[in-house]
Amino acid sequence: MKAARTWALVGSVGLAVSFTAVMAGQAVAKPTPNRVTLRGSLTPAQERAHPAGKVAANSAVSFDLALKLRNAAGAQKFVRQVSSPGSKLFHHFLKTSQWIARYGPTNASIAQAKAWLRSQGFKVGAVPKTHLYVPASGSARQVERAFGVTLGYYLVNGNKVRLANGALSIPGSLAGSVTGTVGVNEFVETNGLAVQGRSPAAKPAEAEPGPPAGFRNPQPCTHAFNTTPDTADHSSLYNPPFSSPLNYDICGYLPRQLRSAYGLSGSVAAGDDGSGVGVAIVDAYDSPTLLADSQRYFAQNDGTHPLTAGPTGQFFNFAPAATDDFGLCAASGWRAEQSLDVQAVHSMAPGAAILYVGASDCTDAGLLAADLCLSTISSGNDRKLGPKSQKRGFGHNSRSFEVT
Repeated sequence: MKAARTWALVGSVGLAVSFTAVMAGQAVAKPTPNRVTLRGSLTPAQERAHPAGKVAANSAVSFDLALKLRNAAGAQKFVRQVSSPGSKLFHHFLKTSQWIARYGPTNASIAQAKAWLRSQGFKVGAVPKTHLYVPASGSARQVERAFGVTLGYYLVNGNKVRLANGALSIPGSLAGSVTGTVGVNEFVETNGLAVQGRSPAAKPAEAEPGPPAGFRNPQPCTHAFNTTPDTADHSSLYNPPFSSPLNYDICGYLPRQLRSAYGLSGSVAAGDDGSGVGVAIVDAYDSPTLLADSQRYFAQNDGTHPLTAGPTGQFFNFAPAATDDFGLCAASGWRAEQSLDVQAVHSMAPGAAILYVGASDCTDAGLLAADLCLSTISSGNDRKLGPKSQKRGFGHNSRSFEVT
């Protein structure tokens, strides 16, 4: 194990490669000499099969203009090497400055993208340290004019989302700098844990969604598969019919059972428990009871491996500055996802540190911004936690996090 605590990420390169993977792909030439199409920016026709109205011209739209890597093939190769045991570069991670020098978008690309956005009337935000994109905001009318599309609302998987009616295009002069956008076409990530009881909009902006309705697995149930058969009920009660007796549903496995199932019990008992390593988790929103809920879970189910917090503890939190889209995201359901993720990590690696980063919402732009927030928590630089984090007791404002 490493002596220093490190976060289990592939640093800026890993973030960059995964970032470009979700972009509208690279710019490709159209017959019109002055414009190029952003490949992959046309959403599938089935997603636009159920229109739900036009986006008002003065509607606010925030998006990221993604910039090309200066050596995308080299970045992909490096990610494979740095992540592959046996490679000479295995775990030889890059610092942010090294990543930018080798693979990152150039300062000239950034300047060109900013100039174009401003010429279209957009407000330009701060470029992240990774140089991967330029954030911008403006009206729907400005977006339509800049990218040569019209925007509409569509029902996709039960969600009302904003989509462009065609492929986005940009001036040919930007083809060497820009690879796509995030946020013009909306994508909603779901957690599948609680879709009922969608939360209303939150006020104030930094408020968090409330908890979902409680759920208890009905008794009797079993703590392991195939150990408690149902001998009381007739097979005719099952639809479709199965041969009886059937086993009762599982109430839930204990952490020690999960470690045993994956063959980790011996390693954890011998001290190979993840100590010296950190795991970063990104989910939508940030439950104010996430730490307390998880600590109670381990007190009840795995008392020999408590989850500790504070400046020298295991659990650290980075809260979103603001939250939105509660109704769109079925926001309350994300509390269960947050707890599941934290508890799963600590169950399997009870010695590892956990950094939880909450996104402002469940859209692709919100989650991506939280992902890239990790790149600012860099080695050797103190990163102050937001006031919400400090109030909850997650870390200290002089705590230094290392991202590898």
